[in-house]
This record gives sequence, C-alpha cells and structure tokens, in this order.
Amino acid sequence: AVLVELVGVHTALAHYDTAAAIAEIAGPQLDPKRQPLRAAELQLRLASLYHNQQRWDQAIAANEAGIAILREAFGDDHPRIAALEMQLGNSYSESGRDLERARELYRSAIEHIKTAYGDHHPLLASAQINLGGIHYRRGEVADTVALLESAAELYADIYPPNHPSLGIVEQNLGATLQLLGRYDEAVEHTRASLRIIEARLGKEHPSYAGAERNLANTLVLLGRSREAQPYLEHAATVYATSLEPGDTRQLSLATQRAEVAWWLGDTEQFAEQIAIISAALPTLEAEDSRRTAALDMMVLARLDAGEATQALAFAEELLQFMLESAGEHHPDTLRARVHVARALRELRRFDDAEVHLEAALAGLAGPEGTDSQERPHPEGWRLHLERGELAMARGDRKAAAAGLAAALEQTTGALQRALLELGLARALIDDEPTRARDLARSAAAVIREDAPRPELLGALAEVLDE
Repeated sequence: AVLVELVGVHTALAHYDTAAAIAEIAGPQLDPKRQPLRAAELQLRLASLYHNQQRWDQAIAANEAGIAILREAFGDDHPRIAALEMQLGNSYSESGRDLERARELYRSAIEHIKTAYGDHHPLLASAQINLGGIHYRRGEVADTVALLESAAELYADIYPPNHPSLGIVEQNLGATLQLLGRYDEAVEHTRASLRIIEARLGKEHPSYAGAERNLANTLVLLGRSREAQPYLEHAATVYATSLEPGDTRQLSLATQRAEVAWWLGDTEQFAEQIAIISAALPTLEAEDSRRTAALDMMVLARLDAGEATQALAFAEELLQFMLESAGEHHPDTLRARVHVARALRELRRFDDAEVHLEAALAGLAGPEGTDSQERPHPEGWRLHLERGELAMARGDRKAAAAGLAAALEQTTGALQRALLELGLARALIDDEPTRARDLARSAAAVIREDAPRPELLGALAEVLDE
C-alpha cells in the first residue's frame, strides 16, 4: 500500500523515473484476485504517470486494466471505477484521439458517482467539469456553461470560500463565457478566480499566471489589449522562474503576447513571439489543440509580411483543424474562415473568398449565438468587417457600406465598433464625406489607444485628410 501511494506522490512531484521504478517494484507484489483494490489503485497511479508523460497508449492500457480488475472483483458499480473512467477519459480527450469515447466515459463516471455518493459530492463536480471540457472542444459552449455552473454551485455548497477547486471552476467559466460573447461575465468570473488563487497561492504561482492569461484573453476580445498587456507580462515573469524549459504553457503565453503586440503595433515584440511560435509549431502533434492559437498567429505574421500564399496555407490548416475538432459553428471556426477569406482576397481570388464568407455567414445560424438570437455571435463583427473589405476590393462601395452599417447596429464592443466605423467611413468617403469623417473621428480615439496598427492609423489619416 505504501509503494502504491509513493507512485502517486512522485508522479505529482514530476519525479517520473522514480515513480516508474517504484511501480516496477510494487507491481509483482500485488495479486489482482487477492488484492483487487490495491492492484486497481496501482493501475490508476500508473495511468496518471503515463498521462503526465503523454505516453497515451500506456495510460489508456493502465486505466483499462484497473477498470477490468474492479469489474471482475466487484461488478460494474464499484465507486472507484469512476476515478479510472475519468482518468481514461482524460487520456482520450487530451491526446485528441477520441472525444466521443471521452464523453461516454465522463457520462458513465457521473452515473457511478451519483449511485455511490449521491448528487452532492465533489467528485460529481469534477466529472461535470471534465464533461464540460468535451462539449467546449466540440463547440457546444452553452452545454459547457451549464455543466460548469452546476459544478460551481456544488463546490460553493461543499467547500469553504477560497477553496482551490472553486478557483479552477471560476476560471473555466470565465474562459467559456467569453466564447458566448458574454465578456463582462467572463471578466467577473476570471477576477474571482484570481482572488481565490492569490489567497491560496500568492501572485507568483503559475496557477495565478494562468488565470491572468485568461483575464488578458477576455480583455483582448473586449478590444482592451493595452489593459491586457501587464497581466501577460507578469505571467511571463512568473513562468520564467517557475516552469521547466519547454513547458507547453510557455507556447500558449507566446501566442497571447503575440496577439497583444499585433494589436498594439509593437513589431519588435510581435516578431520575438512569432519566433517562439515558429520554433514550437513543428513539435506539436497534428491533433494538439494548442496548434489553433499558434496557427492563428502565423496567419497574421505571414499577412503582415505580405506572404499571402503562406498565410493561406496556415489558415487552411487552422480551418481544417477546427472543422474536425469543433464543427462549423464554433467561434474559432468562423475566425479561421475569415482568415482564409482574407488571404484569398489578398491573392485577388475574390470568388473563392466569397465562398468562405458565405460558409461563415451560415455558421452564424449555429446554436451558440446568432444574428437571429438576442446576443450576436462573438466573432460576427470580424466576418462583417471582412465582407466589407472584400466588397471594397471588388469596387462595390455601396455593398460594403450597407453591410458594415448593418453590422455596426448589432455590435457593442468599443474596439469592434471602432473598426467597423472606420471600415464604413472608408466605404462612404466619396459619396458622403461628412458622415465618413464623423465616423472616423468617432473611431479615432479607440483605435489610437487600443489598436494603433500602421494600416489603421493610415486609414484614419486618409479619411480625416490629416
């Protein structure tokens, strides 16, 4: 029993070689028929070890072995089966091998937990969070929010204030709500997670830095990149002193810092982060979800460099990944289609660009927020802006103006409105110069503060005749 526990302790401490050596000693001493619980527990510890090392085949095999031991000894309803099912689901999910199988395992774990412990147990909340993660990756964001809110209620009822599990679920809620365009709620939940993590671990812990990154991401989506920047810089300082070289969180941070630098027109910082992303991208497996943000930034980098053909290749890879992993209606799928359309527009393949914009427009009719619902799609403004740019490239300023004006009516974010106002001003400058300049003046302060990119500042100067 002590050896089995030591495997878990050393795995948690990332002493993987030591954990494996202890497991090799413990394994032969355990007879699954005489000591089924300890034998199954060893398999659970081994599965966790292999999972942390991303040795997916061995992690899956160890979990399945543990489940088989328990079922043979106790039948299908032993409560410990739930832990093995959740760990097995994690391996299928995080490896990207089979999200549907992971969903089945999490649902089964939920039923086992309810049977064994009832509806008021922290394990139930953990399983709901895991299942919510599958819905999230499949673009079923509203289902994710419902599961996370249920988990948050359970944790709040079971645990004292500032419990770390509450911090985790608050952070996950914030990240998920932003996909629904519920940015103010996302900020509220993420700030709550920051308060909890700070109270438990302090501001120099990587978990605090992770919550800072989530808050920064929401602020960027709100168009407040300058406000987001200090959070990312602090996270970078924390990661530099607390993470091992090559830790995957460094790459995720680099993509966020690159996006903020891009919006703020900081070409030196942008180039520095793109170099990190370029070096890491070939090392990621094809199904690794971290490829999405990395590819997104590579599209921007290649477009900025005037390399539309390379940008198109990255954008098409991103789109294919999103379609396969999350479907047509996920906000990131729409964003990927807009990237493809922009690259095609730069290549003057206008008809092909139109095909992708029409597909993206159809995606707005998905279940997660549409033009026909109370809350517009969180990425809808981006689509309408690119439709306006395509119409302008074709010389159809009236069509561009009509589309941008309609989009402006349903857009609330300050930066998003400013970008649409500037686009509309450019479309109207010949026919309605006074209105165009009024729109540009309305957009100017926001763009100069939160998106001082050279092409945007140049467009402002052109419309305002400065």
